[in-house]
Amino acid sequence: MTIPPTPQMAETLAAIRRLTVDGVPPSMQSLAEACGYRSRGSFHQTLERMRSRGLITWERGKAHSLQIVDAEPDYEAMPTESLMRIHRRIEAVLANRGAA
Repeated sequence: MTIPPTPQMAETLAAIRRLTVDGVPPSMQSLAEACGYRSRGSFHQTLERMRSRGLITWERGKAHSLQIVDAEPDYEAMPTESLMRIHRRIEAVLANRGAA
């Protein structure tokens, strides 16, 4: 089970699909421009969050290697902080359902 993307992440995934031509994904620069990012740092942070959620992957230093992942993320490989954040979100959702 992949963690659902935020609206911003969903837009980025849509841009990756839209800009992929003949199976070749877009460059990071063209994707950042298409998504309206002005800062490489904030764009990179978004991509790293997407990677930690198991939504995308890429090979560092290899051009046009960005890929959307359709498989389940490897929770054992995730940093503990990410797992705790996921756990807290699930608890909050369950608590809200119980209160309703």
